[in-house]
Amino acid sequence: MPDRPSRVRLQLGAELQTARTLAGMNQRDLAARIGVSQSMVARVERGERTLARPDTTTWLRATGSAPAVVERIMVLTEAAHTETRTWRDLLASTDHLQEQARRRNADAALVQNFQPTLLPGLLQTADYARHVIPLSDLGGSIDHAAHLAARIERQGVLREPDRRFDFLIAERLLRWEPAAGVLAPQLAQLVTAAHLDAVTLAVLPDAHVGALPWHNFVLRHPIDGSPTYVAVEMIHGEQILTEPEDVSSYELLWKRMWDAAITGDAALDLLR
Repeated sequence: MPDRPSRVRLQLGAELQTARTLAGMNQRDLAARIGVSQSMVARVERGERTLARPDTTTWLRATGSAPAVVERIMVLTEAAHTETRTWRDLLASTDHLQEQARRRNADAALVQNFQPTLLPGLLQTADYARHVIPLSDLGGSIDHAAHLAARIERQGVLREPDRRFDFLIAERLLRWEPAAGVLAPQLAQLVTAAHLDAVTLAVLPDAHVGALPWHNFVLRHPIDGSPTYVAVEMIHGEQILTEPEDVSSYELLWKRMWDAAITGDAALDLLR
C-alpha cells in the first residue's frame, strides 16, 4: 500500500493522466518519451510521486496539451513541490506512520539518513524507542504501542539482501538519553548494527570542520531506478523533495558532512 497522496497530488496526477489519455498514449509509450520508467508514470498518475518540473513540461509537450492545460498543471506542479504534509493530515487514517517508513525503505536500494536530534528508528532499541515516541508525539495522536511494535518490526530490512544503509548521526546523540539507563544498551546495539553487511555508521563530531549540519533528512535512492528523493521531518509535518536541484543540494550537504565524520573503527571506538 503506497503513501496516501495529498489532494494536490491526486489532482495533479488526474490531470496528467487525462492529458496522456486524450493524446492516445499508454503509460509505456509516454515513459519512453520522457525518459522515466512505466512504473514511475503510474505512480505519478496515482499521486504517489511528483515529477521534476522539466519532466512535467516534457510530459505536457509530448501529449500536445493546450496552453490552458499546461498553465493549470504547472500551477499544480508548483504546489505539489512546495507543500508540507502536516502530521495531522498524514495520521488522519492511521495510528502511526511506521508502515509508510517500512515501504519507503523497502523500495530503496540505498538510504542515506542524517539525524542530529534522535537516533534513527532503524537503529533504536525497544527501550530507547519506548521513551522517545511520547516525546515526539506532540499532538497526542499516535498509538504508542502499535508505533513501537511496527518500528521494531521494520528493522528487519537491515538484514535483507541488496540493501545499503548509510547512517550519519551527531556525536551529541551518543551522550543524550531519553530516560536513565537507556543509553548504554542503545550504544551497544549501534555497535552490533555497524557490523551488519548493509550498514555503514558514521558520527559527525561536535567539533566538525567544513560542514553545517542544518537539520535531519533522509536521501532515498529507489531500487527501480526512479529519481532520488529527500524526506525532511519538521515539528509540524513532512516535506518530500524531488526537484533535481533540491536533491543535489542535499547530496552535496551529505557528502560534506560524511567527509567530516568519524567512520570505520574510529566510529566504533567512539561508541564503545
